[in-house]
Amino acid sequence: MSEQNGGPAFPQMLSRLQYDEAADIHRTMIDSTGGMSLRDWFAGQAPMSDQAWRGLIDVAKQDLIAAGTAWPDVMATRLAEWAYTYADAMLKERSK
Repeated sequence: MSEQNGGPAFPQMLSRLQYDEAADIHRTMIDSTGGMSLRDWFAGQAPMSDQAWRGLIDVAKQDLIAAGTAWPDVMATRLAEWAYTYADAMLKERSK
């Protein structure tokens, strides 16, 4: 498991038959697929906290006023930064 991203969030085990000519038998082969990382999953779950999102919206509005930047740019950047900060904190706590 990668310490940086937490490894796969929803790994899947896939089995398939493979013919072994030397032994003249079919063997079951197991493959694993990773999917999204646990860090990405945690970041995607961050918006579920309404109160936290409201606080971030207030911060983004202050940035908008201070910098004169377009609202969608500020909002998207702030929320994405916060979501991955949340995910990193979840991974840190999980590793204890």
